[in-house]
Amino acid sequence: MMRSDRGCQAFGFRPGVIVAARTENRDAADVSLSAGDVIHTVNGQPIGTVSELRTALNALKPRSPVVLQIERDGAFSFMAFELN
Repeated sequence: MMRSDRGCQAFGFRPGVIVAARTENRDAADVSLSAGDVIHTVNGQPIGTVSELRTALNALKPRSPVVLQIERDGAFSFMAFELN
């Protein structure tokens, strides 16, 4: 049986976590994520599940720099911010 991320790549998709919704949180960093964005990496670490995303972010200390590689409307870009 193939791992799901390899299956995704075979069809031209990259594993990632889809942003389902954005909620206002005054303690959250000012990050311009939108519903439908796909987070592919956190500080260069590949992200394929929500659990991996949480683990990567929880391992960081407050005020740590964070760089997300995201996909929006088929285009890839990076978002940098400081963790609150």
